[in-house]
Amino acid sequence: MKKISLVSPAGDLESLKAAVYNGADAVYLGIDLFNARRLANNFSWEQLKEAIDIAHLNGA
Repeated sequence: MKKISLVSPAGDLESLKAAVYNGADAVYLGIDLFNARRLANNFSWEQLKEAIDIAHLNGA
């Protein structure tokens, strides 16, 4: 049987935390200019490691 995954967008660290603290299996995000939403708030390269650590520590 296939498992359904909950995948959530994260535009900043707070939304990433909200997603993984509330059961998201995975999150997706944009970084600086590497994003389809270039004018939106995006993660910086410095925030990326923290975002990955938070996600992994919470099972995402």
